[in-house]
Amino acid sequence: MLGLSRKNEAPVLNNKDGKVFVSSLDIADNFGKQHKNIIRDVENIECTPEFSELNFEPTSYLDKSNRESKCYNITRDGFSFLVMGFTGKKAAIWKEKYIEAFNKIEAELKNTPAPQLSPDEIVQQALLIQGEKVKKLETKIEQDKPKVEFYDACANKDGLYNLRNAGRAICETPNKFISWLKQSGYLFYEGKKLVPYAKYRQQGLFEVKVVHIDEKEYAQTYVTPKGLRSFQEKWSNLKVA
Repeated sequence: MLGLSRKNEAPVLNNKDGKVFVSSLDIADNFGKQHKNIIRDVENIECTPEFSELNFEPTSYLDKSNRESKCYNITRDGFSFLVMGFTGKKAAIWKEKYIEAFNKIEAELKNTPAPQLSPDEIVQQALLIQGEKVKKLETKIEQDKPKVEFYDACANKDGLYNLRNAGRAICETPNKFISWLKQSGYLFYEGKKLVPYAKYRQQGLFEVKVVHIDEKEYAQTYVTPKGLRSFQEKWSNLKVA
């Protein structure tokens, strides 16, 4: 969990297990944007679930009210993907600063001399590397299972799917899937948020949860596993028709 971010004169990057990342809080501060909008942009990025999982790590921080709120640890690739649409002179300056900072810390990591290992440590390291290879192979096998496994990859820890990931899970672009949900009468706008009609919540197709971002509460709509199966069947029938 992170502490509350403050504005900086230079980018603040972190190194975790050799992986360099920047907090979404730092990006919001330096680019002059509200953190809730950075969170929205991250969660609405048009990328594969695999890219999102590798480059946007969900985490949390304590806000001014000492309440846990959502933020993201973002890699160099994730940062580049996120800020490519940011425009203006100030944005250009900060893009350059971040690129320089990433280059600097990654160069430092590459130039850090490897520690001298004893024979026993060399054997132990070899076993660890072999274990990692086995782990990656097992992961690859899991990834090659039927589409239901892909559904799981799009789900959050509660087994629910945000609207965009639900679209990806049925192999459709998020915007097209969400537009279909609106046109088909499943969703409507309540203020600026898309929410399901009560009867579809009662049928177990959707859940609405409250999330905290920057000390504020927001309602977020999720598709349940039952809803995903139902929409997958309807979507398949539409394509066949």
